[in-house]
Amino acid sequence: MDIREVSNQPCKANSLDINTSPRIHNVYENILRYLSHFVSSLEENKSNYEKEARGDNKVIDLHNSIINSFQVIENDSKITQIELKDFNFIIAKAFLLCSILKNSLGVNNNDLDFSGSTTLYKYKVDYIEDPLQKIDLIELCKSKLDLSSKQVTRLKQELDESINYINSKKEICHSLIKAFDLENDKYSGIGISKLLQFLYPETPISKITSKIVITNSMIFICLPLDKNGEIDFTNLTNLSAEEKASIVNFASKLKKFAQEKFANFPAFGTLDPNCQDTNEFKSLASKLGVSTNQLYQQLKSMVTILPEGEVDKYIVHDVWGHGWQANLLQFSNYYSSLAKYADPLDLRESAQNNSNEKISFYDCFTGKGNQLDINLANFEKFVITEIEERLPLAMSPVFAEMLADLIEFKFASENPECLENMQNTSKIADYPTKLDLSLSDVKFY
Repeated sequence: MDIREVSNQPCKANSLDINTSPRIHNVYENILRYLSHFVSSLEENKSNYEKEARGDNKVIDLHNSIINSFQVIENDSKITQIELKDFNFIIAKAFLLCSILKNSLGVNNNDLDFSGSTTLYKYKVDYIEDPLQKIDLIELCKSKLDLSSKQVTRLKQELDESINYINSKKEICHSLIKAFDLENDKYSGIGISKLLQFLYPETPISKITSKIVITNSMIFICLPLDKNGEIDFTNLTNLSAEEKASIVNFASKLKKFAQEKFANFPAFGTLDPNCQDTNEFKSLASKLGVSTNQLYQQLKSMVTILPEGEVDKYIVHDVWGHGWQANLLQFSNYYSSLAKYADPLDLRESAQNNSNEKISFYDCFTGKGNQLDINLANFEKFVITEIEERLPLAMSPVFAEMLADLIEFKFASENPECLENMQNTSKIADYPTKLDLSLSDVKFY
């Protein structure tokens, strides 16, 4: 969940008796207590949650206590003695992915930015930028990390998958730029209008004067949205009442939370499914050698709607924070699974524990027809196993947001002159991760 969804919605503290929960390790007790007080403090101050409430000493003290409590965990043998299989493989893959980081995001002078962003192109990649051929890097990893032939084969395969995924997005972006002559459209707006008509054939947002940003893998449409996420019609005098109503409905869909939106990661927006039926869409899909549905699914994860006057508030977080997560780590696969978690359980739903024991929802019942009885022992086992299986996946978006916060913090530290345009509602905005916003995200996952 993105902070633009939850920034004005403080979390509510939930009671948890940590002394009677048999599945929580005792080293977490202090952390949970501090977390409970932290959330309660945020709730108490929800009326002052905006910018003026930053720097609250109580919140900061509790935040620091939570961080300090993790030192206990680091020294706990039961937790630190975890064997990481294929650790050298993980290091090798991380090294190789770092070498294609900048290329994967494609933020350079060849990209289109009609928004006037002051932050997007200032971010500096610290890692190597293809100094050697791919094969040389792999051989270097093999010798330095003592990788097996099987690991090298897997490494090549997974690296190629990432590169192919990046290239497919690049091709889409460059094809759209060419199709609508966007490189020559900074002032006329004709090409941008055609692009919006292409993406939203049933909504007249193409009549709104909009700005765009296009990188190698993401498309940002910057609309005149006010602080409540509504379209600002002040300068839109050429629209009929019917067109305005259609645009208002479009904006309401953007604001509305829906579990299935997770499947669009890293994009934050919406795409008209009717776009697939137009001749222009079918023609582009044909040129790219993909089906219309494949092109539609790709674009859903590439198109983000931003408020026109607040591009810099989000764009570093979205491009440099989340873009690489989607392109290099395929976080989008996790989000796609998460999107299904709101669906009712099917009897065929099954879960598997660490001992590879499987149990299905069907196993929780005995009898047939209208004479069904619940097997409470099996039901408890199923629920525990299902939660244990889902929880790491459900928390991966929170991890993704925290990583994006770290990227944003790095940028702000190196470019303090940009801070004014990057303000968010966190009460601990000067810290690397925004724990208050992350806790707000948790309830959505």
